[in-house]
Amino acid sequence: MKLKVRNPREEMYNLYNKIQNKLFPFIRKDAQKEISQSFETFLKGNAFSNLDITLIHGDFGASNILWNPETSMISGIIDFGFGIRRSSV
Repeated sequence: MKLKVRNPREEMYNLYNKIQNKLFPFIRKDAQKEISQSFETFLKGNAFSNLDITLIHGDFGASNILWNPETSMISGIIDFGFGIRRSSV
């Protein structure tokens, strides 16, 4: 199975750009400045260093659990159709 690798730093930059382009025209200048400072501090910080890649199921529920009645233990997790690989933050 080939899962898409997601990049949280890129996703945060994209979110910041969307906020600037779509919401800033409707937000007070002082609020814009505060939002910008928060994003820029976060994006320039160490939050994205030492990230581990994590597999995220995407739509996990009881029907995705394989149960072994002989051992009374979970024997597997199935259906990663909505799964993604993401760096954990």
